[in-house]
Amino acid sequence: MKKNLSAILALLLCAGMLSLCGCQQQETSSSPTEGPTASTESSLQLYDDKTDNLCYAKYKEYDLDTTTEIKNIIIMIGDGMGQNHIKAAEIQKGDKLNMKTMKYSGKVTTSSLDGITDSAAASTAISCGYKTHNKSIAVNGDGDSVENLFEFAKSNGMKTGFAVTEFLPHATPAGFSSHEKSRDAFQSILKQQVNNQVNVMLGGGQRFYNDTLYRQLEANNYKYVSNVVDLRTFDKTSTRNLIGMFKYEVILAGYQPSLNEMTLKALNLLNNDNGFCLLVEGSDIDTRASKCDMDGMLREMTVFDNAVDTVLQFAEENPGTLVIVTADHETGGLEIPDNATADTLSNDMFTSGGSHTAANVNIYVDGAQADKFLTNSVIDNTDIAKQVRYLYNGSLLKEPFTYGDTPLATHTAA
Repeated sequence: MKKNLSAILALLLCAGMLSLCGCQQQETSSSPTEGPTASTESSLQLYDDKTDNLCYAKYKEYDLDTTTEIKNIIIMIGDGMGQNHIKAAEIQKGDKLNMKTMKYSGKVTTSSLDGITDSAAASTAISCGYKTHNKSIAVNGDGDSVENLFEFAKSNGMKTGFAVTEFLPHATPAGFSSHEKSRDAFQSILKQQVNNQVNVMLGGGQRFYNDTLYRQLEANNYKYVSNVVDLRTFDKTSTRNLIGMFKYEVILAGYQPSLNEMTLKALNLLNNDNGFCLLVEGSDIDTRASKCDMDGMLREMTVFDNAVDTVLQFAEENPGTLVIVTADHETGGLEIPDNATADTLSNDMFTSGGSHTAANVNIYVDGAQADKFLTNSVIDNTDIAKQVRYLYNGSLLKEPFTYGDTPLATHTAA
């Protein structure tokens, strides 16, 4: 596996150098307003080429081992990815998305204590197993902190990390790695993420890098990178944690590093004998859908599903890996006619004005103990956190786990 990852990283570096030769840099980087100067930006990171890295990975049937005890947990969240976002992407691709190769599937309800959820409350539900109010991060309805998934993982000796296309202290990664009554407390969330020593953090938001953060990073043994070249050269043999805060507030499709490259790097760095817990988020499916931007949303779906393909390849080669792909909520009220074609997909198919909706979302599960995961009916988003914990602690159960009278899934994904 190490050879495979090294080969892929080498190919990515070669491809990046070719892109560098063919593209003229149109922007100049700016240093943070405070603190030490960030690393020089590569021109790979300073343009948005809509044709770059946007081909769907070919659909492949993976065969993940479901019998092995859980060692690694990977949760992949398509922010705002409703059932019709998946349908639209498959129409555009002309084939199934790679998430559809996963053996078990179902539907998930997404409501918060306030009704239609935001990403903060949804992340709390998926990570902690508790309903909470919108804007709340890993606290219950009374505002009390509850165990997030990275804390659970750390308590079991696992490494933790996330790769997202939003900035690091954004709502979804925050729900896995911090506690706050308001999702807008970005500086506090980032401080907690660093002090909690999340081993790998990759995403946007270089604007948060300043003197105070520099001192926190040094105190917690972090290597800071701000461009794709430094990301590629950071070596697994390093004993330091890695934080990558790249130039963009959000890393849209075509920007570098791509979500796929960040995911691959995280897998390489986190893989160890004691296991790991990794969050991967296609954050900007939501931001494009909130603008009723069909083309932009489909680009983000491409980016996310390609990362799913990378994770499934890793999981197939590394038995003991549980993979869960789902969404935190649906954005845009997307409606796709049965006769829609790639040429007829349009912005006016979004019906909620870009708002979140209460629509159920899909969940796909495969890998270690996936056959015991409850997916054969509509489950609540809080059930994800509960089942992950149960199956990790009781991975060698002889009988399928049940909630009440409801058995776990034994069917193949549609």
